Amino acid sequence: MLRSTLRRLDDEIRQCEARVEWQDARAVAQWEELHRAGRRRLKSLALGGVVTAASGLALRRYSRRRAASRPGGRAPWWHHLLGPAFLPLVASAAAPLVGRKAASFLAGLGLPFHVKEPEPLELVAELDPSLLAGQWYEIARLPAHPAREVASDVTLEYLWHDDGSLEVVERGRRGDGSEHVAHFAARLAPGAVTLAQLELTGAPFWLRWWPDSWADHWVLDLSGDGQALMVGTPERDRLWILARTPALDESGYQAFVARAAAQGFDVQRLVRTAHEPRKVAQAHVEAAAPQAQSQEAAMTFAVPEREGRSAARPGL
Repeated sequence: MLRSTLRRLDDEIRQCEARVEWQDARAVAQWEELHRAGRRRLKSLALGGVVTAASGLALRRYSRRRAASRPGGRAPWWHHLLGPAFLPLVASAAAPLVGRKAASFLAGLGLPFHVKEPEPLELVAELDPSLLAGQWYEIARLPAHPAREVASDVTLEYLWHDDGSLEVVERGRRGDGSEHVAHFAARLAPGAVTLAQLELTGAPFWLRWWPDSWADHWVLDLSGDGQALMVGTPERDRLWILARTPALDESGYQAFVARAAAQGFDVQRLVRTAHEPRKVAQAHVEAAAPQAQSQEAAMTFAVPEREGRSAARPGL
């Protein structure tokens, strides 16, 4: 009896010690994060103060030169009032015109741009490059600019090159029936640890240094058989449901829609992508053929298992 009591007390003491150690480690981690955030904030404030002061002095000198050319040699009163606040006012006016990435880039230079990070998204944990490669049909999309969207028969093709780079080719038909083809370079998003966080750009090489020239292309969900996936952006303003065939069964489509709604996307604005009826019918036949063949083969002989092939993750 005494031994069991002592053993129970020892276990409780060890649990208390482990809990205290965990709390200490958590407090240290929080303090280090606050320390780093404080240093970043001080650096941003210092750079912002220097840039603001320099812009104010430049505006003041410009105002004096303008005043010297005027009768009386005096600058308007509002020049003296708005001189120190010139840069913050310009930044406030330009903030809605730049995206989140550009605002973060400019804020890192010390400019007074406010950066609001969106709520984190749940992504596909692991994504095999060979699973992503090939052609995908657009089943539905959440358009940002409906007037600019491709009308029908939209496909995305992921092409891995020998040097490990990834290219995405978008094809479709416009409203007037003409063919649309666009090529995008792809890379891993800064700080990404999984292939599910991609960025695409169609900008020329000399403009790719600008952060907003890269659009987020994050894989949010993947069907169990790997034949359909959902891609979106962290701002929740764009969403695509893609499949290997131009037709996706309604249950699978509604499952994607439900998961998108759970992550904060406005699924009421989803637009189904139209595909040529002949291709849709052919896709149904091709999808049904392997199932019928497999059932017939199962009745005659057992199919030996093939060795799985593991694909190395190409570098981006």
